[in-house]
Amino acid sequence: MTAKNINFLLLLMLLTVCSSSCSMEDKIIDSGKTFERGYFADDWKYVFNMNEPDQNAFRLWLPEDIIPRAVIVLAPGNASDGTNLVNHIDWQEFARNEKVALLGAFVRSDTEIAATNLLIALNEISKERNIEYISDLPLLLRGHSHGGRFSYEFANFHPKKVVAFANIKGPLENTSTDLPPGLFIVGEKDLVARNETIKNAFLSQREKKNVICYAEELGGGHGVGDADDLVRVFFSSVLKKRLINGELIDLNEEEEILANIDNFEAYSYANYPYNKEEAACLIDDDFKIAWLQYVK
Repeated sequence: MTAKNINFLLLLMLLTVCSSSCSMEDKIIDSGKTFERGYFADDWKYVFNMNEPDQNAFRLWLPEDIIPRAVIVLAPGNASDGTNLVNHIDWQEFARNEKVALLGAFVRSDTEIAATNLLIALNEISKERNIEYISDLPLLLRGHSHGGRFSYEFANFHPKKVVAFANIKGPLENTSTDLPPGLFIVGEKDLVARNETIKNAFLSQREKKNVICYAEELGGGHGVGDADDLVRVFFSSVLKKRLINGELIDLNEEEEILANIDNFEAYSYANYPYNKEEAACLIDDDFKIAWLQYVK
């Protein structure tokens, strides 16, 4: 056999190995962007090798003796390390009650790269801990400020993977994508320009008849405040109606409670007397009560 033929066979073998070993990455990475492999900082935390100042890391937490039906991604503001948010007692209690896992996120990078890295990290952690089904679960995304922008943009990049998202005071750009159910939260005393981007994104999605809610924190600035309490009720309400027997069900605005974001009057869709394209979708009575308490 000639050296040329041997080289050809070696190349063919390498391509075959890559085809089988990289199949999961091909399913995860569809953006065409490059990424860096990472390492395990401990049993549950995966950190990516990136050039400073970019940093991505993700930590998974599972409630004991519970098989999760979804994963909640927790992303903080200021592009800071949120991997320890999974240790927050309120989120752990919520995870037990709703039978979900938690994934703390450190997102200091391009959001599209971070979205891809999140899926890779979830896959790597799941394989490492022999719980590979976790990587196939749908996601709920909660983010504050930069983390809120990330939650919104992840839902834009991977809408079929998302049960719902919540953006707490994160500046946004409009997207033409039909987003999954979402909650936009602004602070009355936050930056006007930031609030305008969020409200415009809300109105754009409502114009498309998507199930999106909007809430303004009376007297609130840019901090999280009590927003997480509202987010948890929102997630519970969406999970009841959207995640049925492991399948994501599309929500229809015509089956929602609509609320006027200026005078806070709420009606059934059929009886709503104002412009429906500017109304917040309140999902169910539980969320309606929580929303009214938050905005008044």
